[in-house]
Amino acid sequence: MKPLAFTALSLAVLPASAALAPQEEFDALVQRLTARAERAVSENAYDGLVVVVGVGDDVLMERGWGRFPGGALAEAASPLRAAPLSVLAALQLVDEGKIDLEAPVGKYLEGLEWEGTEVTVHHVLSHTSGLIGWSDAFRAKGDVGTDVKSLVGLVKELGVQSAPGECFAYSETNALLVAAIVEAVAQKPLAEVVQSGILAKAGAESSGFDVEGAPPAQEEAARSQEIDGDQIHVEPAAFPFGEDGFSASALDLFRIRRGLTARTLAGDAMIDAIKEPKRLNDGTQLGYGYGVSVGRLGSLEAITTGGSADGTTVHFA
Repeated sequence: MKPLAFTALSLAVLPASAALAPQEEFDALVQRLTARAERAVSENAYDGLVVVVGVGDDVLMERGWGRFPGGALAEAASPLRAAPLSVLAALQLVDEGKIDLEAPVGKYLEGLEWEGTEVTVHHVLSHTSGLIGWSDAFRAKGDVGTDVKSLVGLVKELGVQSAPGECFAYSETNALLVAAIVEAVAQKPLAEVVQSGILAKAGAESSGFDVEGAPPAQEEAARSQEIDGDQIHVEPAAFPFGEDGFSASALDLFRIRRGLTARTLAGDAMIDAIKEPKRLNDGTQLGYGYGVSVGRLGSLEAITTGGSADGTTVHFA
């Protein structure tokens, strides 16, 4: 039996100001990358793999190995399921002064507040809100609509499980609220915000919602689950905002990263919000930022992000 294998994208980007290595050093780097990628695919570590390397506006290497879900050849422009960039859209609105990181979520989503505690935009972006994930509770109840308004109402009903800022817990509830806040503030669907505010500005050519040639989304089957001693029929998960239909390619992720570095997708306020270390109430520093964080490539500072969907892992730096 073939071992469980994931599809991966690995992108490396250097600013145009970076000192270029001699051609022979770059050639040696490409040879090492190629050898490691070919070995990983041949050993079934990945079903498919794409590497894109660029300096400034120039793409110096773009190559793929293997195949992606759905059978498409792994190429730099091949679309893959990815997270719909709602965090970047929210941080752009922060940059424009339309969203305050320290404001309570109820300022943007009417009625979403709880007595005795305050969940802020910062809390949902950093996954420190203390709000429980809505999916299991939604499935157990079985009578909640899958539209955004109904899901936000369920979040209100479920309440805060721990004090905001007390602990880190990745939750789809936080992602739901971030996207809902973006739509409320922008007064347009998330898909339009992402398309006009991120993809178009970055020059993305094969990314977006319901892109032609994108691999089929994996369908989760209904199942039963034991809850409080009872067997409950569990429906497949809901995907608000059509987020299960968003795709991005390795080359477009390179373009988005380039836009962040060049400040064409964001100004200093947003970049500062990304780079600032996130901490819990007790001062503990988190390894997770706003879904977008800062990494290093030697002495160079790089904005990084990553995520997964349908068995696909996407990273770029």
